[in-house]
Amino acid sequence: LRPLRDDQVADLLGQRFPDLEAAEMAALVALAAGSPGRALELAGEGGIGLYRELLALLRDLPGSDVPALHKLGDRLARANGATAFQALMELLQDFLGRLVSAAATGRQPVEVMAGEGAVMSRLAARRGLEQWLEVWEKVGRLAASAEGANLDRKQVLLNVFSVLERALRGV
Repeated sequence: LRPLRDDQVADLLGQRFPDLEAAEMAALVALAAGSPGRALELAGEGGIGLYRELLALLRDLPGSDVPALHKLGDRLARANGATAFQALMELLQDFLGRLVSAAATGRQPVEVMAGEGAVMSRLAARRGLEQWLEVWEKVGRLAASAEGANLDRKQVLLNVFSVLERALRGV
């Protein structure tokens, strides 16, 4: 199936979540990339809030906000945190994929949320395409192994940020 147009995804979101603010709606539509299921899942899981938290953590790299990272990890490790963890990993992989694309083409991607472009530009400037591609692959493997092997979600999140820290420090 082909992805839906943005206006179709927005209409669906508006029907299911009529109280969404315009900026949140636009961000969800962009993050969903034409997938109505992903849009609804992100809206239902508080995907905008998760993405804001993720951007705040990425903004601090290298040198993560360790208390905020642990707080998020604790929340995702709870029995009811599996879906939010999966959403967060997908959001991170999407962010890294767009960062890799920007590094490969030299073009700034369309900003999904205010401030995202600055974070992406700063990170992309710190390392080359090859390093970011390697990080994207490692994060994908960690996310897949967390689900497949039922690993501790908090530990996986900490490992993912360790991978990001090491890449930015050139280790």
